[in-house]
Amino acid sequence: MKSTANGSPSSWRVCDDSRLQIELSASGTSYRVLSAAAPCKAHDQWAILYSTSDEDSHTEVKGLRIRPTDSVLSVTGSGCRSLALLESGPRRLVSVDANPVQNYVLELKAAAMRQLSLSEYLCFIGFEPGQRRDRLLVFEELREHLSPPALEFWHESLMAVRRGLLYSGAHEKFYAAWIAPLIVASRRRQLRDLHNFTQVEAQSLYFESEWLTPAWERAVRMLARPRLIRILLDDPSYFERVDKGSELADYINNGLRRTFRRHLASDVDLFGLLCTGRYWDPKNVPFYMRPANYERIKSHLDALEIVTAPLGTYLAQQEEATFGAYSLSDVTGWMPHEDLVAILREVGRTAVPGARIVYRDLFAESNIVAIERETGLFHECGLSEELTEKDRALVFTIQAFQAVAQ
Repeated sequence: MKSTANGSPSSWRVCDDSRLQIELSASGTSYRVLSAAAPCKAHDQWAILYSTSDEDSHTEVKGLRIRPTDSVLSVTGSGCRSLALLESGPRRLVSVDANPVQNYVLELKAAAMRQLSLSEYLCFIGFEPGQRRDRLLVFEELREHLSPPALEFWHESLMAVRRGLLYSGAHEKFYAAWIAPLIVASRRRQLRDLHNFTQVEAQSLYFESEWLTPAWERAVRMLARPRLIRILLDDPSYFERVDKGSELADYINNGLRRTFRRHLASDVDLFGLLCTGRYWDPKNVPFYMRPANYERIKSHLDALEIVTAPLGTYLAQQEEATFGAYSLSDVTGWMPHEDLVAILREVGRTAVPGARIVYRDLFAESNIVAIERETGLFHECGLSEELTEKDRALVFTIQAFQAVAQ
């Protein structure tokens, strides 16, 4: 960090790791790349992209209204949402991802859940720091419960197991190396205050006056520039339909406003992860890791099937009237409209009448009128608005659809 003559910081070195060094000015209006090696390729063959959830699975559980007779299709991602949906006790849950590594993440989580109590699981996955040697001993006990490809991958990735899988993904490392230091450097007092609120109304007023200052909004606009995000994550899918950092910054700040009008910051697990690089406490973790849900999900793990394939390819191979619920995560963020329509047409073909579909718009809302016209799915506007308003994942717009009889 540089200092002016009076000792106050003139710039913050937000990130200082082996890949990239960047300084952010104290005003939050500019940045300077000090050095840059080849960025971590989020889409490399053997890279873990997501290791924990940046979504609020309460939303999908409520929106999909899964029944015991349902077959459910879920996009894997970090695996957290697929595991969460097992809480509803479906007959079958197929978790699909084109990236085999993300399926290996889910496979290891499921294998650990089968063998471990919640407290043991939290230690193994890395919620509790330390105990690195013990994690490798637990992993040895899980070997026989992993498929050969997954076992091969995790043997090559033992460092992630030793450190704890929970924070090993490219996105989680990005939060810890970039977002958390920025927030702690510029909002340490406000972060502590927000965590201590017990009344949502008072918290919302405080957030507007003390957090969303002009300096904060300038910093978000700077960090939301697509060019900088591409340097950090090398993941162009974020900007399939967003090109301007100013639009993205407004979207982020509006999402924060909405969230803190409804929820205490201490109850928003993603906010803790973003601000500190770790979850705050065992009560505010992803849905499947919570004490109220863990054992029930564990009892339904036999319903889980893991498939490595592009989503569209897998759907095209399925018979009509196969699935009663679809959890498609943020598919709209990484594909153009015509590809989304093609996916949703296959959803309509493979859905039983009345099947529920939930997906998340990230940074830009999908064209609902065109989707209804081109797919025949019915958009549940009221439910979508309710789910969006109550969602605790900060920046998503929830879209809920229903399949109608052809």
